[in-house]
Amino acid sequence: MTLSPAFLRLCLVLCLVGMAVIAALYLRGRKLTWWEYLAWGLFMLLVPIFGPFVTILYRPGSPRRATLPRRFSHQVHADKSSQ
Repeated sequence: MTLSPAFLRLCLVLCLVGMAVIAALYLRGRKLTWWEYLAWGLFMLLVPIFGPFVTILYRPGSPRRATLPRRFSHQVHADKSSQ
């Protein structure tokens, strides 16, 4: 079975769009000004392969809400204090 060039292009475009959507959803959860959001969004779209990865790895802004506590963390602290 041979894959046509048109099918491969479609797969590439769908992957690029998927990565951009994931990065945009990540940015939505960060506290950014409108200009920062616009700049990161343009970076994400104009650098199609590495843009979404860099956007998520750079972690711009601060989280909108505090992170949830880790499960079973009280057990780990209790074990450390008993040593």
